This record gives sequence, C-alpha cells and structure tokens, in this order.
Amino acid sequence: MLLNNFIAFSDGGNCVKYKVIIKFFDETELKGYVFSHGYDYKIEFDDITFLDYLKNKKHTYRDSIYFYPKIVELKYPDTKDYNLNTNCKSHFDATPQGERQRYALKDISNIIVEDIYKCNKCSDGYWASAYDIILELNREEIDLLQTKPILSKSYYMSGDVAGTTYFFISYNENLNETQIDSTWNEYILIVKKLRKEHKYKESRKKYLEMKNQCRNRKLIVFLMHDKI
Repeated sequence: MLLNNFIAFSDGGNCVKYKVIIKFFDETELKGYVFSHGYDYKIEFDDITFLDYLKNKKHTYRDSIYFYPKIVELKYPDTKDYNLNTNCKSHFDATPQGERQRYALKDISNIIVEDIYKCNKCSDGYWASAYDIILELNREEIDLLQTKPILSKSYYMSGDVAGTTYFFISYNENLNETQIDSTWNEYILIVKKLRKEHKYKESRKKYLEMKNQCRNRKLIVFLMHDKI
C-alpha cells in the first residue's frame, strides 16, 4: 500500500490544499492532507468524486498520491510574495522529515474532503505561482521556527536551469552574521566547483554535511528551488 518517499514537489499555476480522510479497501483510514497543482483545479465535487478527480487530473501522478499526515505553517521566516507583486507576507508549509507518504490510488476506496485551503494566502483565488512543502526539517526545527529567530539570512545560487535560495535561521546567541556569511562562502565555493564538474551526488552530500553542522550550532538551514 505505502510507496516510497521522494523529494519535494514543485509546480506552477493553481494550488489547493485539501484536508481529507482516505479510506482504503482493507478498511483502514488516514486523516491528513493532499494537494492538487496545475492550471486546472476543483473545489466542488458534486459531479465527480475527489478520488476520480485525482485519477483523471493532468499534471499529477495518476497511479498514486502524496499524503501528508501533518502540515505546519511556519511563522518564520516570513517572506514577501513577489510573484503576486503584493506586500502580503507569505509563510512556508512544512511536514516533519520522513513523514510524507505515497499511496497507490488502486488501494484507495474513497477520499472524503473535510476542508479546502489556499496554498498561498496572499492570493485572492487559488493561484500559487510557486509552492513547495519543506520536507527537510525535523520536528524540533519546525517547533523552533514557530518562535522569532535571533538572526535570519538568505543566499541565492543560480543554476543551469533554475536557481536555489538557501535560508539560514539562527537561534544561537553566540552566532553573528559574519560567521553565517563565512559558513555560506565556504560551502558555496566547494559546491560550485562540484557542480561545474557535474558531481551532483557529491554536491548533495556536501549540503547535508553543512546542514548537519549548522544544526549542531542551532542554525537551521533549508532550501527552496526556483520554479520553471
């Protein structure tokens, strides 16, 4: 029934977050959230079941569904939604690391929609333009990001196809901005060289090493990719 986890999704267009109850043919049930992305979306299901909607939907995995038992809106960092050209502050959604699940649609007998939410609260409708759920934070980090950090910084790295923004959120009183800059500069110098040599696995390994070292210093690190 349960399929493997993969990396975070990204997509453009509309994004709708559904609070659901998933019922399986083996009579088990799960409560949590699923998402629908793309330029076609639906918020009323009088003429079609939500399960059939997902099976027929474009821009999604037609044979399976990602399921999130828990979604937490992070209070920090808050960022302007530049995609909508507003002054609205948008907040990232996160699910604890390793807790996202993927299920085969053929194993599901029904999905009951309990509530519907905008992915982007800054939008008048369901247009999200860009949306990710952060999958790389543990529960302790998610809890910390509900409190005001001592220092926050972000850095941008351009890529061959799309760029990446790295967020550094500090809860360490003994860590200053210069030290965070130094951590970033040391990391990016190595990673740019690895990527130039097409050593992407080594680049990913270096990121995880840097992230874990920062975690031990009460410096939370996560990244967001540009949408293409």
